[in-house]
Order: sequence, then C-alpha cells, then structure tokens
Amino acid sequence: MINNIKDTALIFEGGGMRASFSSGITNVLLENNIYFDYVAGISAGSSCVVNYVSRDIERTKKSFVDFINDPNFAGLDQFLRGHGFFNSKYIYEESGLQNQALPFDFKTFFTNPAKVRLGSFQVDTGKTVYFSKKDMKDDLDVMKMTRASSTIPIAMPTPNINGLEYLDGGLGFSGGIPIDIALREGYKKFFIVLTREKDYKKEPMNNEMLLKLHFRHQPKLLDAILTRHE
Repeated sequence: MINNIKDTALIFEGGGMRASFSSGITNVLLENNIYFDYVAGISAGSSCVVNYVSRDIERTKKSFVDFINDPNFAGLDQFLRGHGFFNSKYIYEESGLQNQALPFDFKTFFTNPAKVRLGSFQVDTGKTVYFSKKDMKDDLDVMKMTRASSTIPIAMPTPNINGLEYLDGGLGFSGGIPIDIALREGYKKFFIVLTREKDYKKEPMNNEMLLKLHFRHQPKLLDAILTRHE
C-alpha cells in the first residue's frame, strides 16, 4: 500500500455533524486516489481520519449521513440508560466491530503506512494529547482513541484510557484544528478540511455559574470550557 502525497499534512477540523461535509471531501480524495501520508484530526475530524486511512468510502459516508438514524445513536432513552445523550461507546466502539452497524477495516488501517494523529483533551492536566498508531496496541484502541478525541462533556460519558480521562480534543490548545502537531513534526504544507466559515468566531459560553458548579472538581477542564472562545 502506497501513499502518493508525502510532503503535505491532511488536517481535519472537528465540528460534530458538520463533518458530514468533511466526509464528502474525504471520499472525493479516496475516489481520486489521493493518499496523504500524514493525517491528523480532532473530535469528529478523528472519525474522518480513521475512515480515510482505512480507505473505506462506504463507511465514511454512512458515519455522517446514515448512522444518525440508528436508534442506538442518541436520545433521552440512551441518557436514561446511563449511556449519555449520545451513546458514544456504541457510536465509536461497538458499531465498528464486525457484523455491526459500521464495521471498520482494521487490517487496511494498520497496513496503511500513513502517520495518524488523533487529538484529545486530557482532563487532569488540561493538555492536548495526540494519539498515534504506536499507541494503538489492538483494534479496540483505534476505536477508544477516536472516541476519546470526540467525547462531548456532559452529553457523553468520559472515557478512560490507561487510567486517564479524555474529552473532546477541541477543548485543547489547537481549538479544533490540529495544525500544531503537524508543525511540530516538520510539515510546512497543509490541506485543511474546515467545518466553519472563514470568519467564524466562537462566542463565550452561557450559564457560566452552572458550569462552575458542575466542573468544580475539574479546574483544568472548567478553564478550557470557559476560555475556549479566546
């Protein structure tokens, strides 16, 4: 398996279901045999990363177009069962197993020599951590780390990896566009897939007092949420 673009980093911004646009770009790249050797993503962008590296056109589309209709995807019933409003364990882990809703091609993913970076917010330290294939010891790790990059506070249960809690990478330093890791690793050219307009500026969070109460024992996380617009 060969990648034909080695001097440019492919970067996927986060953005929830706005990444349905990103999935379209992903499939255009795959359909035209455009294979980047370095791919980084945050939050919903991480799903685009793993689908792109596994070169799975069908899964890329279904992940953001069809999957939302799955009864296990989200809802008050999921919340009442303790799965979170969005059932992230099902969305990112269980559905990717063979014979499930979105079977993932782990063999192609690991065979592909492309470098992978999935950005996640480490709750205790407040630092952005980038997972790579070296961190993924088995198939389940791929799904766990994609989930860790994409977990929305309150709306989803907080995943634990090796004793540490992780949340949506968009809470970190990069602001949802993981160009920082590519720069640190020597890349100077970027193909960036955005999910917001060029002049978008995030507004401060509402309900600051409620957030302070809810996250009073997680100061790094609280600070990240309250200052994310800066």
